[in-house]
Amino acid sequence: GWMSWVGDSEVATRLLSNLYVTSAGFFLYLLIRDAFSRMVALWSTAAFSLMWVTMYFGLEVRSYGQTIFLATLSSYLLLRVVRKASESGWRSAVLSLGGIALVVANTALVLTHYYNFFFLIAQSLCAAAFIFFQFPRRRWLLGLGSVAITYLLPALAFAAIWGRVFLSTYSELATFSDFALGSAAERPSLVELLRDFVFRQNLSFPGPGLIVGGALAV
Repeated sequence: GWMSWVGDSEVATRLLSNLYVTSAGFFLYLLIRDAFSRMVALWSTAAFSLMWVTMYFGLEVRSYGQTIFLATLSSYLLLRVVRKASESGWRSAVLSLGGIALVVANTALVLTHYYNFFFLIAQSLCAAAFIFFQFPRRRWLLGLGSVAITYLLPALAFAAIWGRVFLSTYSELATFSDFALGSAAERPSLVELLRDFVFRQNLSFPGPGLIVGGALAV
């Protein structure tokens, strides 16, 4: 659909991912501004824009740019929903425009890639923690029930649309011997995974990132 609208040149096809990542920066700024301050939001967005993941997948013709955008949007919407719930109750929060948009964004996330279920699990636990720390005990049950419904709807949408295909594909791939991880000695440790895929990826800025980072520092 995107290529039928803007064409199939390299620039046109990569533009969608770039727009996704740029929009993710905007919603990240709003999220951190509302949670902390405008200054923290500005510096966080600048750091986000220079991260390896952001730069790399902002230029890729793949679904990861869409995932970054939807995850950031979903996080911002969650903040708005729980704050509205603390002010006017869970019913109005869940049925508000922000609550409906949260369900739509999370549904789009799991339809983008089934691995995003892990994100939804982590986000729902954060929402539950917010309820335990910010609400009185008499409102815990209503809050947890609202959160369960909010995160159950994307799961049901995924199951209805892709459930059978997902299970059959998983069953087929699970029989392939090429996916064996090898012996325990050959597997990377948690420290090695963090070093290679988190710290090195995000702290090794490309050339343009160093230039922009130096300009911001000055």
